[in-house]
Amino acid sequence: MINNLVSIIIPSYNKELYIRESILSVVNQTYQNWELIIIDDLSIDNTIEIIREFCRNEKRISYFINSKNSGANYSRNLGLEKALGEYILFFDADDILLPNCLKERVENIVLGNYDFCVFSMGVFKNKIGDSSYVWKPNSHKPLNDFMQHKLPWSILQPIWKASFLKSFKGFDESFSRFQDVELHTRILFTQPKNYRLVVSEPDCYYRIDEARKNYSPYIFIEHRINSTILYYSKFYEYAKPLKLQRLLCGTVYSTYLQLIFALKNKTISEHDFRVLDKKLASSVINLPNYKLLLFKFSKKVNLSHFKLPGFNYCMNFIFTRF
Repeated sequence: MINNLVSIIIPSYNKELYIRESILSVVNQTYQNWELIIIDDLSIDNTIEIIREFCRNEKRISYFINSKNSGANYSRNLGLEKALGEYILFFDADDILLPNCLKERVENIVLGNYDFCVFSMGVFKNKIGDSSYVWKPNSHKPLNDFMQHKLPWSILQPIWKASFLKSFKGFDESFSRFQDVELHTRILFTQPKNYRLVVSEPDCYYRIDEARKNYSPYIFIEHRINSTILYYSKFYEYAKPLKLQRLLCGTVYSTYLQLIFALKNKTISEHDFRVLDKKLASSVINLPNYKLLLFKFSKKVNLSHFKLPGFNYCMNFIFTRF
């Protein structure tokens, strides 16, 4: 009978509206040999009181409070350091696991003796069922997809063999965004062979409600731009020997589109756009001048009143293939 300990790690910060439902989804698992480690990043709402309420009745739940606000990656690394399980699952404080999630994941990874397995995930805004989108890990070239920001999976979808994951020294704490993207890309660059992508019905759900965000629109996009620059710079040297560096332009273009749409939706000002646009364009190294011109062309098209079906798909193709 499979009964390996699974460590579930949750970083939390000001999640009083959601964390109760997330913790309950762990408590209600059919697979019972788990520990839940919550690292709170100095919340100023009622999050910690909710966590303490659960801890009084459930000994498998423990929590730690950071001495200062240090970010999700620091919190995940601290949780990884404290984890005792043979297997690891990362979980955010506003997401939900279905009752058979752990059982099915543990059976797959143990019986196949895999280093990690990745599973399908649904999305929702307010309640499960209000979106039909399912995030399936059906990529044939996941490394290529991550570099282009065509993300084949997210942080909630894998279960990891603890010894394998810890050999990579956890998350890069310099990233405020793309946190799991950086980790997954770094691992895939080692060309791991012993993993499985399980395409099935979703066993977990990711919340997409905009109210869950703890940052202003400007700060949110600025963090993304900073992380895009870090990601491009870090993996350019990884990708160059494989002649894949052009794919990283897909991540840059994806971030630029988010910046354009923030301006179009008036969540940032024209001045904010110019500041962030200049930062992105001037900081991404090795980007040819013709691609910088294409960025300006894309801005004009995407801000116009006319819609060109397939335009951004074609632009992304040009950015990543030439």
